[in-house]
Amino acid sequence: MLLNIAEDFELTLIGIIVLLFIGIALLFSWFFLSANTRHIAQKWEGVVPTLLGLPAILFSLTVALLASSIWDDYSMANKSVRNEALGLATIIDLAQTIPSLKDSTLVHNAKTYTQSIIDDEWKTLSAHGQPAESTKRHFEELRSSTFQAINSLNNNAESKALMHAVEIVNDSRKARLSFVSFNVHPIRWYAIIVLAVLALLTVALIHPAKPKPLLIAMGISTITLLIPICTLALTLSSPYVGVISISYDPLLSVLR
Repeated sequence: MLLNIAEDFELTLIGIIVLLFIGIALLFSWFFLSANTRHIAQKWEGVVPTLLGLPAILFSLTVALLASSIWDDYSMANKSVRNEALGLATIIDLAQTIPSLKDSTLVHNAKTYTQSIIDDEWKTLSAHGQPAESTKRHFEELRSSTFQAINSLNNNAESKALMHAVEIVNDSRKARLSFVSFNVHPIRWYAIIVLAVLALLTVALIHPAKPKPLLIAMGISTITLLIPICTLALTLSSPYVGVISISYDPLLSVLR
């Protein structure tokens, strides 16, 4: 559910996160600066030295681990698109250079499949989408014609190169379809938000009797916390959609 919300309302989600942390920062600032509550905050000042670094350190570690997991998947998805384009380009090159394959349908099938990925299947690559049936059909046609060409080449070097190319396309397609979402468990996001709130609280505890330094510190801290959180939120749903998304440009080179 969280993935679908992030994908369909990505910028709205970012706006909610920004407003949430601005509101929390203002609430802490009001509590620590208000004449009615300042005396309560000043009683907590002695606790700060032992707790100051802990929420910030845990927040940094949690964000780093989550970012590493997400960007590893992002890199694998991007690699799968590039490898699929490479395999398709190899099939086309072999079909155009091997004399016995010049009259085959390999070039047409490869380009039709590539065009179908861009026009039909790419928009289905999402957290709640399915592979396009038309693209799947074109892929089966490409694979069938490729195997027919391989059989006609009598196990020579060209046939092995063609087999290797179709295996690359097949494996890359499977990988591309498997990375439709990052599968980030919501608990990991809840932990990041809680740690970020605790980090803001420790910043406020440092300046209970210093209004201007408190406001400056809260502003800088809020912006600092929002940058990694919002960046991760932009990649929460799927590597193929959103502001930060993988492009199908490598596949366009196959059609040229």
